[in-house]
Amino acid sequence: MDTEKKGKLKIFLGYAAGVGKTYAMLEAAGVRQAEGVDVLIGLALTHGRKETEKLLVGLEVFPTVGIKYKGVELQELDLDGILRRKPQLVIVDELAHTNIPGSRHHKRYLDVEEILDAGIDVYTTLNIQHLESFQDPIEQATGIAIRERVPDRILDAADEIELVDLAPEELLERLRQGKVYVPDQAQRAIHKFFKMENLQLLREIALRKTAAIVDSGRVKMTKELSLGIAPKLLASIGPSPFSERVIRVAKRLADMLKAEWLVAFVETPDMAYRAPDEKSQIGKHLRLAEELGAKAIILPGESIADTIFLYAKANGVTQIILGHSLMPWWKRFWYKSPVDELVRKDDAIDIYVISSGKGEKVKGQLRSSGARFPSFSELLPKIALPFGLVLLLTIILCPFAEYFSPTSLAISYFLSVALAALFLRPISFYVYVFFAIFMLDAVYVKDFDQWILRGEPLLFSAATLSIGVMVNMLVERHRRLVGTVVSRHQEIFRLYDLSRDLAAAIGPHDMLALLNQHLAVLSPAEGLLYLIEEGQRKQLGQVATPFDMTETMAAEWAIDHQEAAGFETDTLPSAKGLWLPLTVAHRRVGALGIYAGGKSLSDQRPLLEAFAHLMALSLDRGVGTGKEV
Repeated sequence: MDTEKKGKLKIFLGYAAGVGKTYAMLEAAGVRQAEGVDVLIGLALTHGRKETEKLLVGLEVFPTVGIKYKGVELQELDLDGILRRKPQLVIVDELAHTNIPGSRHHKRYLDVEEILDAGIDVYTTLNIQHLESFQDPIEQATGIAIRERVPDRILDAADEIELVDLAPEELLERLRQGKVYVPDQAQRAIHKFFKMENLQLLREIALRKTAAIVDSGRVKMTKELSLGIAPKLLASIGPSPFSERVIRVAKRLADMLKAEWLVAFVETPDMAYRAPDEKSQIGKHLRLAEELGAKAIILPGESIADTIFLYAKANGVTQIILGHSLMPWWKRFWYKSPVDELVRKDDAIDIYVISSGKGEKVKGQLRSSGARFPSFSELLPKIALPFGLVLLLTIILCPFAEYFSPTSLAISYFLSVALAALFLRPISFYVYVFFAIFMLDAVYVKDFDQWILRGEPLLFSAATLSIGVMVNMLVERHRRLVGTVVSRHQEIFRLYDLSRDLAAAIGPHDMLALLNQHLAVLSPAEGLLYLIEEGQRKQLGQVATPFDMTETMAAEWAIDHQEAAGFETDTLPSAKGLWLPLTVAHRRVGALGIYAGGKSLSDQRPLLEAFAHLMALSLDRGVGTGKEV
């Protein structure tokens, strides 16, 4: 916020439900109230435990707000009411909770951050299994996927952490006595979860995480640290879901080493032919990395290994982390995996290879291949075109068949294969090869199997086919490289073209009209401005989607918190538009809403943010509006 001091956060951390986090939090709240602090119970879930309910006596319990979902009214934290009430300290239980659709924020930790931004202190509870970076080892050990997650930055930024500990034996006894709340719909999962080995593992993780935050002296010093060189980690990711595991491992390692860490995606020529959902997946991985505290970057390059290695050398990276290759074994005859190439490089940079979790390999292979099996409508032209070309060649050669020997006719077909390699895409090329051999056998060379086994025809055929395959692979790679270069050039041109147009525009209306012209070509999408003029906020422009209260709240959130809100974000995700803040040198100009009719904008997010920055510069220069942050 502008000048307001941010509130302090205290987290009561436990390793499982039932260790006494809520009890300890309410007990501490009672002590603070006795000291004269204005304490408000925003949300405290006692789950019917009478000893915990007694601690609420004498404390002000704020009413929750009802939100209808699928015909049922459910209760949630009254965020706006708490902000209006503005106590000194508010109690908010279960930090990892996922809010009901229709709430301002998707997650409760975002509610807590807004309360803290308002200058209000917060006490909250959290179990270690809900931390994002620990998902993989916990799921692997317990067999249970944890759906509600909190980014590690929340715990790392807490002003105070109180570890609420209880021996696993005592916790199991409390469970048997019915003192631990267990939802009916989760009985099987919880009973599977509450095993002695699981509880011991979770307790150890909680202790180690707390020690890493509070007592940096317990972190084991590496060789690089002892030499006075600060460790720097780089995690390489791709579109595979396995990349989430790589990011979390990198986060845990960075925490242990107290190291700076980066997450990089190498955009190779193959990326131009990835499916849209894979491009969207990359954007999600990069946002996850930023949530966990990493610097997320996109590196253009032809080779993943070479690009990562050169960047690491130039930027002082001491450890590279990447996932185990999911490339099928047969592909390794032609392509070396990035893991193999990096490990072979002789350098002081350490390479960490992360194995895939159980059940992830097949899914990762399918996604990492960059291809999906085409539909019949897509296959038909790829088959019809080469068949037609081979048929045309056969018809042309028919009048000359009686004058040419079988070898001469075969040479004509195989030379056409080499020519087809230059112009046809891979699937069509291989179809052409099949039909060429088929026609040669069926129409001209009756004893094809005997003829091909003779020395010269066999050698010539093998050489011609090999050259054709290699030429087709090189041409396809060239196409992809050119496609990537053209795509980058188009993005740079769009930015240049927009900046030139905005420089000549007069007033916000003209600027918005120009921006919409560029958005229509890009998505297609349309933009809407929400500007600050003379201290007042107003809407500028029209879109097909009604500008309702949700859109207004998303726009104001983007302005006030300088973060993206709305569509495909965790803040007001029910909004139809993606709202990006317009800021120039800590000066708030307004917010830009991008409406794409529900189409994903993840893969275009960096370009849209660049558009928003250009718009902010032009608006600030042209109309002199805004407000100091």
